[in-house]
Amino acid sequence: AMVVLSLTRGIWIGFAFALLFCAGFLGRKVFASSVLALVLTAGLLFYGSRRIQNRVMGKTNAESQSNNERMLYWKANLQIFKDYPLWGIGYSQNNIHVEEYLKKEGVEGLVGTHAHNQYLHFLAGTGLLGLACFLAFLALVFYSLLRRLWQWRKQKSSSDQYYLLLGAFAAILCFAIGSLTESNFSIAKNRFAFLFIAALGYAMSTSKISANSANPSKK
Repeated sequence: AMVVLSLTRGIWIGFAFALLFCAGFLGRKVFASSVLALVLTAGLLFYGSRRIQNRVMGKTNAESQSNNERMLYWKANLQIFKDYPLWGIGYSQNNIHVEEYLKKEGVEGLVGTHAHNQYLHFLAGTGLLGLACFLAFLALVFYSLLRRLWQWRKQKSSSDQYYLLLGAFAAILCFAIGSLTESNFSIAKNRFAFLFIAALGYAMSTSKISANSANPSKK
């Protein structure tokens, strides 16, 4: 419900991919059932709510304006990156200087704010080096969790630890995809939640505890 009510299209897409990823790990029947449930739920929400329909299609003037403004912020942050390609202009300093770049393009009336894309936000604020560090961190977490999940899947694990790790991976995947349309780290509670889940998932993925240790029936 919280994902739907967020009215954030990037989060909707991220949630759908994460849900299907988890379902794929749980078997073909679960995956097929999840696809059907997702399609039916999306259809009901789309045709049952004019607000969600407008959000998806961008029909209203407000939605069109929001889409146009997002594109302008993206272009302005790309220009910041071009001027400061290696180190960036300073993390979140692009929030302040973006107005200057918008005015250079003849855009008036837009206030300084984040890039509406976490990767672009890092690129403009911390340059190629900063973005590379963030992507390396994501790659390490994804690789570690996915490797352990695959090991446990081959063991046909059904322990609580396995499902917890699968949920952590799905949450991080949802965040990574949603970050294509939002600067999620601009909100403190998002930073805390993401780093907590990433740390928890990484700790479980590198733990020597057996995936079946929490499941007495496997012994």
